[in-house]
Amino acid sequence: MKGKQLGYVLIAVIIIGIVGLGSRVAATVTDSELPVLTGLRTLTPENIDMVVMRDWENEVTLIKREDGTWWSDNYPVVQTKLTDFWGVSGDIEGSELIATNPKNHKEMGVSQEFATLVQYWKSGELQEEFLVGDKQFVGKSAETAFFLWDVYVRTCFIRKIEQDEVYGVACQFPQQFDARSRYWKDPIVIQIPREDVAAVSFADPGGQFDVQVMDSVWMVGSGDDRVRANIALVQDMLKNIEMLVARDFPTEEQIDGLDFSKPDITVTIVTKPDSQYSSSLLLVIEDSDGGYWGKTSDSPYIYYFLDRDINNLLLTRDELESR
Repeated sequence: MKGKQLGYVLIAVIIIGIVGLGSRVAATVTDSELPVLTGLRTLTPENIDMVVMRDWENEVTLIKREDGTWWSDNYPVVQTKLTDFWGVSGDIEGSELIATNPKNHKEMGVSQEFATLVQYWKSGELQEEFLVGDKQFVGKSAETAFFLWDVYVRTCFIRKIEQDEVYGVACQFPQQFDARSRYWKDPIVIQIPREDVAAVSFADPGGQFDVQVMDSVWMVGSGDDRVRANIALVQDMLKNIEMLVARDFPTEEQIDGLDFSKPDITVTIVTKPDSQYSSSLLLVIEDSDGGYWGKTSDSPYIYYFLDRDINNLLLTRDELESR
């Protein structure tokens, strides 16, 4: 963290109300004289096989499998989030000292009460652990919450357990060390470009119908009973197919109560013969709270959707008929 970035950190400290950092080093010495955090184990995905992150209400464990892929609760981890995580982790070695006064730990989010505990493991042995302040807002209620991570500074605060020194590492986004499990799991259920879709078929207890292109026109119906489809709704449907993203993931208890051998709705997405994307069968179970559980037939992963996440896909025949 050099030059202007160091200046931004000083501004951030003022903003978050840290007053009287008498032992702070960076304000009076040159950049090259700043103490840095050294002597750490190598924190890279090649040298670590498990990461645990825990705060006052959440906990997540990331595990590397033998093929080098990372998983959380048997779901693949979002690759972009994982890449950002390892980028920041690699910068902890050499991060610069910001404060040594323990009175400032709370305001910097590295107190035992508000920090995220981050542990790096290899072959069952703890390699390193830190208390991290990386949240945009810190607090256990709206009344006690305060700002921490700032868009103008983009810094996470790092403290080794049982030590007072706090170091700063560049973080492009807040919660790079996110203890919330669902934000690590890959939420993409279906991803098929609209130009590759040849037809979409729907089935529920009320019957079956499909939407398909016939002579360059989208038609809806079944057999010989077909009418022109509402093109605006068809485009909304295809947009949902291009990127169908889940809202949440089930607990083990919820999984036990779901029987996808008897879905309430099935949606079959048929791709064109020359497409590099395979056709997909989506199985859907309606939830008593108004949401939906869903999975594709060729995947073990189960997802949860709110109505607004999937309503452009789960259209009725009456809705799709042109008005």
